[in-house]
Amino acid sequence: MFNQHPTTSVPSVPLGSGGARGGQWSVIGAVGFVAIVMASAMAAAFGVQMAYEAWLSSLDPAEAEGLPGAGDPLFLVSVQLGGQTLQLVLIWWLAGLWHADRSAALGIAPARLTTGQWVGIVALLLLVKMLATAVATGIAPPQVHRDLGPFMELVRSPNAWLLFLAAVVFAGLTEELLFRGVLSRTLEATRLGFWGGATLASAAFALLHMQYGPGGQLVIFAVGMTLAWIRAWSRSLWPAVVCHSLNNAVALLAMKALG
Repeated sequence: MFNQHPTTSVPSVPLGSGGARGGQWSVIGAVGFVAIVMASAMAAAFGVQMAYEAWLSSLDPAEAEGLPGAGDPLFLVSVQLGGQTLQLVLIWWLAGLWHADRSAALGIAPARLTTGQWVGIVALLLLVKMLATAVATGIAPPQVHRDLGPFMELVRSPNAWLLFLAAVVFAGLTEELLFRGVLSRTLEATRLGFWGGATLASAAFALLHMQYGPGGQLVIFAVGMTLAWIRAWSRSLWPAVVCHSLNNAVALLAMKALG
């Protein structure tokens, strides 16, 4: 089923005819790119939240009645969607400024997998997540209701499609472009090799999810390592994007079913 393997003998980031602008990232360039995109989206989301809070406080109680608070899950998901949209715009625009070949720079080559291989990588990710969850439960139990509590009600409401859009469609795409498409591929092409580069990128990916406890971050780290392997094995970012999105979809469906 898996007839290709990750390699450290060939640079993970494709080189284009334009030299440095052809698709090869420097480590500083890759880290800077990810930091700029993440910081810009976070700053914009924080600014929107502060502006919304100020606007709410300026309203009469009667006018503010019925409006979601700044900490309301529906408002937070809406802000998240706005931030993710900004991330996608920045990723595409800045990648074009850094490199002449956006596709090479972001690792979005076409995926040429058979149906059996698609089934295999999805099953692999779900298996790794189950095993990591079992280990994390014994070491530092993931506090799911504490971590995801604000969204438990939203996932069962008529506005659940907004959460699905943010967590499944946008998160799978933006996070894979940044962490596997740029950061992990760049680090893997250095002396760190595949495992060293993927480990550092997956640790950064786990730290990004600071809303989760240690157990949850351990699971996210394991998922990140698996997605990095899937990207390297398939030589395309798209399988990792699909697996990431399916993983999030399964989590949302489980939340909806279990409450």
